[in-house]
Amino acid sequence: MADHLQYFADISLIALFSAGVAHLWSTGGREIRIAMATIILVLLAAMGSYTWARAGVYRDEQTLWQDNFSKNPDTWQGHNRIGQLLFNQEKFAEALPHFERAVELKPELADNYNQLGLVYCRLQRFEEGIAQYRKGLQLKEEKAATAQTVSTATMRVNLANALALTGNAFSDLARAASDQGDTAAAEADTKEANARFTEAIEQYEKALVIEPEHPAIHRNLGILLAQLGRNEEAVVHLRKVLQLVPNEPSARETLQAIEARHHQ
Repeated sequence: MADHLQYFADISLIALFSAGVAHLWSTGGREIRIAMATIILVLLAAMGSYTWARAGVYRDEQTLWQDNFSKNPDTWQGHNRIGQLLFNQEKFAEALPHFERAVELKPELADNYNQLGLVYCRLQRFEEGIAQYRKGLQLKEEKAATAQTVSTATMRVNLANALALTGNAFSDLARAASDQGDTAAAEADTKEANARFTEAIEQYEKALVIEPEHPAIHRNLGILLAQLGRNEEAVVHLRKVLQLVPNEPSARETLQAIEARHHQ
């Protein structure tokens, strides 16, 4: 945008240069005209070559930011945006160092931690992702202006999703330990799974305070409650989903399964 403003300042300079060329062309001799023509052709060739090279920089957003990195490798906005582009292309391993760098450069920005948490979770590095979500939420909660925003609700949902997934993993470990007769390990894994499920429910509920009509939050919470056998609570959320999004498949199937068990 700053480059565009330069155009206004250039107008007077271009007009002055053009007037000078026209004056010399009309008053000068043959040698001067040949020299001027040669200089003008060289300038046009140089500017055309530079324009062609610069046009490649603007081929897409990724090449534009890469050009920015060559001049300013510490632009956190650039790392964030390149990371997002790679994330959308499901190139999570390539996106990771950009999100990590954005957090290093701008540690006071809570949303950077959310992006980093997402990419960690896509790489199945859930514990690191959970840690990043917690850092981001801590920053959000420190300010009244950001504690109850939509982005805070989104971060809470992301944290809850990761907690629910890792809770399932600990439940699987508990079953495996139980099958092997390792009672102590089974109890420890079960305790950790329950702690994560409890926190996940709390995070979903806090997100619903901010976005009470968000179907995905009701769906995820309803499915988790059903998984834990808290069917009466689950039904409330699942029916809310179907009220907001009729025939939403996951909510409908879970609700039908609960109702089928109830009628047995």
